[in-house]
Amino acid sequence: MRTIFAFVIVTLIVVINTGCGLGVLEHNRKTGTFEKPQESAFIVVDTTDVKNPTVAGSIPLPFRVGPNNNVVFSGKYAYVTTAQHLHIIELSDPQHPDYMTSLAFSDDIGKARVSGHQVYVESRYRIYVVDVSNPTRPAFQSTVRLNHINKIKDFDVHESYLYVMDTDDHLHIFDLAGENPNSLMPLHCRISGF
Repeated sequence: MRTIFAFVIVTLIVVINTGCGLGVLEHNRKTGTFEKPQESAFIVVDTTDVKNPTVAGSIPLPFRVGPNNNVVFSGKYAYVTTAQHLHIIELSDPQHPDYMTSLAFSDDIGKARVSGHQVYVESRYRIYVVDVSNPTRPAFQSTVRLNHINKIKDFDVHESYLYVMDTDDHLHIFDLAGENPNSLMPLHCRISGF
């Protein structure tokens, strides 16, 4: 029988109690009270029966998920972005997802894409290229920055090219197979949108 899984990230309003018994409280300065923070969880949903999906497994994430964050997959790994972290989760057994590691970023991040052994992670003004050939030790490989002040609106990776659309609907194309992967320069810049 073939099993189909869907992967979901949710933000939980209550603290997930784990076997280690650790709890975290945040102090609300205005009222002087302590509150439970919101936590995020990576949830695997079994959709074999689409009318009755069930939770197959889950794992808490150490950082909160925001509205611009997402999950991308490659092989047996899920790459999850939260506010300033890229998390790697191993999924060879979907009932027991295994949290591998996190990589911290200096600014807020959002969408991610995977191509080969690289994960491309978007911030407002940059695309970070992360080498994940060793999933337990992800490493920054290079950074792509637009040469003007417009923010990144969307991006994608196809074969050896990175396509970046800015907020003025200009398309920037970068050659990922260039001679120096540490400084990616655009092949075409400011191709106006329609």
